[in-house]
Amino acid sequence: MTICVKKRGAKMPFEKGHKRPGPGRPKLYNIEKGNKALTQVTLLRHCNDLIHMGMEELLNLTKDQNQPAIRVLVASILLHGIKKGDHSRAEMILNRMVGKVQDVVDLTSSDGTMTPHKKVDISKLSETDLLKLREIVKKAKDDPK
Repeated sequence: MTICVKKRGAKMPFEKGHKRPGPGRPKLYNIEKGNKALTQVTLLRHCNDLIHMGMEELLNLTKDQNQPAIRVLVASILLHGIKKGDHSRAEMILNRMVGKVQDVVDLTSSDGTMTPHKKVDISKLSETDLLKLREIVKKAKDDPK
């Protein structure tokens, strides 16, 4: 007999190869599967209808108990966003409807190419230039910015 430990520390007996009692979850037929999930098209239809309504219509819709819960939820999100001036709520709904706008990152260097900057050959510097360079490096190391 093996012991299976749950997250909260409670132990329950579990025998290898032994099925759980009962018939398990009932099978879902195709019609039930279709009704179970809120499709993206349905959500888009509700959102599209609601974003074109006025504030008074949205307010009346949130109070109507015959409306589907998803319409009431989206309408209340829009109302709170309008009342508080919260653009993130509208952005969330638009991201679901249209899709999130992708950020574009420019990876080119300052001269417009993808090539790295050329390395400096310090072997060709004069003694005075090397001394100046050493002073600059020393000042940079000593300065605790």
